[in-house]
Amino acid sequence: MKAPHTHDWSERGNQAPQNYKAAIETRLGTARDLDDFTRKAQFVNYENFRAMFEARNANLWDNASGLMLWMSHPAWHSTVWQTYDYDFDVNGAYFGCRSACEPLHVQADPVKWQVIAVNHTRKALKGAPVRAETYDLTGRRIASPRTARVDVAPAASAPAFTAAAAEDLPDLHLLRLTLTDEAGKVLSRNTYWRCRTPEALRGLNQVQRAKLSASLTHVSRDGDRRTATATVRNRGSVVAAMVRLSVLDEEGARVLPTLYDDNYLWLLPGESRTITLSWPASALPSNPAEAAGGGVQHSSGHGARLSRRHAPARRSHGTLATPAEPACDSCSVTAPRGSRGRPTQDARVDRLDRPVGDCIARVRVIDDELP
Repeated sequence: MKAPHTHDWSERGNQAPQNYKAAIETRLGTARDLDDFTRKAQFVNYENFRAMFEARNANLWDNASGLMLWMSHPAWHSTVWQTYDYDFDVNGAYFGCRSACEPLHVQADPVKWQVIAVNHTRKALKGAPVRAETYDLTGRRIASPRTARVDVAPAASAPAFTAAAAEDLPDLHLLRLTLTDEAGKVLSRNTYWRCRTPEALRGLNQVQRAKLSASLTHVSRDGDRRTATATVRNRGSVVAAMVRLSVLDEEGARVLPTLYDDNYLWLLPGESRTITLSWPASALPSNPAEAAGGGVQHSSGHGARLSRRHAPARRSHGTLATPAEPACDSCSVTAPRGSRGRPTQDARVDRLDRPVGDCIARVRVIDDELP
């Protein structure tokens, strides 16, 4: 077996890393260092892998009955041809695939911007509302929304409308699509960052700082696994882009494998998202119970990370981290109280200088509140 660096980064084989690197830097600017490059790579990977499976959706049963990737993962750390790492960490490509392959999905053709609803279930979807909204990077709606109701047969797709970009829209803006049921419950949510030229996407680097908070619910036991829900909220006045959740242990190492039902989130001002996550009980020393709070860090070069002011007498076993792209503000720290009515952790927010594409909100969880 060839060494990883000669395989993935050989310019004489099919990998063509020089093209991959050029595509990333054309869209998001030259990377400052390896960390910056890998964050930007996940941004592009998400977009590319989502597009592959959405192309299959758009041509469902018209010479497109399925799509198989080569390959699902490598035998070493890599930036290409993987949906999860060899150590079972999941990244942008995985969640791009997961988004496009959800049972009920709303999507748009990136050329003509034809919006369609896709039904991969065995039950017909009747009269489901589809909505398209356009926002600038401050989260301000800049065009009238489009709506339609669709009927989608099982294992089929149905067109809703066309949402082409008008000439007076900014070179970079967001198209948010939602598919709901008749009661208004969101069945699918999809966000596209539309730009007239690849270079226009660099506008994400100039977004004003946003503000995020994160919190973790009580952790439940399910056999040999632990399950919790994390809520991430954009408390700022600008869009928070590609927010990634990651569970860390006390030393800051990733808890693997952790399963998430969503990740790499786009959050409009005031918007929140609740994510279900689970991990093996053996991955942490004991059972965490409460979330202590969250801080955030973004790519504008300023951010914050939740850390300890003092080492508590009780043990802390887990952390919820959210790297994201690309802008942040002074952080919001939440400190929910335990069953004994006291804060679960004494914490402070430290200012950090970080490169583009990194947002981290850490939530430490403890175990002394378990009954």
